[in-house]
Amino acid sequence: MTVRLLRSLGLCVLLVLFGCADPPVSHEDGGRAVVEAAQAAIEEGNPREAIGPLQDLVDVQPEDALARAVLAHAHLLVEEVEASLVQGKLAVGIDPALSAAAWNLSCAYARLGDRDAAVAWLQRALATGAYGPDDVREDEDLAGLLEDHRIAVYLAAGVLSRAEEDAIAQLDRDRARVGEPVVLSVALVQLNRAPLSTSTAGLSQGRDQGLPFFELVARRETFTRGEAGGREYAQRTVHFELIPRAAGTWTLGPFRVLGDGSEHWTTPVVVRIEGEETPVEPRRPELFGMPSATDPGVIEQLGGDDLGFWQPGQTPQGGPLPQAVRFRVPTLEGEISLPPRPRGSVRSTFLRRSTEGVSWVVDYPGS
Repeated sequence: MTVRLLRSLGLCVLLVLFGCADPPVSHEDGGRAVVEAAQAAIEEGNPREAIGPLQDLVDVQPEDALARAVLAHAHLLVEEVEASLVQGKLAVGIDPALSAAAWNLSCAYARLGDRDAAVAWLQRALATGAYGPDDVREDEDLAGLLEDHRIAVYLAAGVLSRAEEDAIAQLDRDRARVGEPVVLSVALVQLNRAPLSTSTAGLSQGRDQGLPFFELVARRETFTRGEAGGREYAQRTVHFELIPRAAGTWTLGPFRVLGDGSEHWTTPVVVRIEGEETPVEPRRPELFGMPSATDPGVIEQLGGDDLGFWQPGQTPQGGPLPQAVRFRVPTLEGEISLPPRPRGSVRSTFLRRSTEGVSWVVDYPGS
């Protein structure tokens, strides 16, 4: 855990020093030097030497999330787990996007044997895209979680569930520039349940305030089901490709997800968008939802059962939008080659195995 956490926290320090991106918090020159020296002490195997100077720093600069995260890490390394939890939670409260602090909290709870809390904080750390399956497998502090069926499902399907049924929001990265696509994924995970393709589900914008500053250009929905960790699981995920229209630190979510007679709210996720500060008129994103729940009506308008089938490698006939193609896929593993998205359109894709029914793509006129 030490090397991995130092790598992540070290990146934050570099961002502060060289200004290539907005840092989580502002540091005066003295504060930067203290954090750097503390990280050097930790890397040299002397974490206790880092605690005193860091504590003095956060006493003077209580809003310094990065210093608190490094302090939490140092406390954990000297087995002061409760102190680590306090500083870690303060760091996350100040800067919700500081994934290294959430990771450290997961490690701390794992050491205490509180699997539920460890999984919940791990889910938060994974939501920013800063960590992946290999990090989970290799971290010694998390070794005790590998036998948990929720971790097994995550390693098999890519989404970590906190409970038997859970809704999760994730980003493919935690920072980008205006105009660069960001992928937001919202998943409904069910353990020990019937296949999702035979059940109902829904997704709405909920209490989100950040999406109006993004342009939604594509969405792709998939079903995944299987067995891992001695449990059957089913997972429905919608991936939204978003184009940032304004610079700033944006909180996406919480989103409202409906399962079989249940309601879930995702944890909000934070993304920093860099670029020129220009005023942008917010607008409500169109087509935010699950394609399987909202697009069948459009397909019916396009001709229903008269629509033909498309084979990979073919190019669908051109024409005015909206356009739709139907096809069958034998498996959802790996990338599926789809026809190019027409310029200026919004794409909606619904994918499921051929044994579960027909998949399709619809391209709408852009807003």
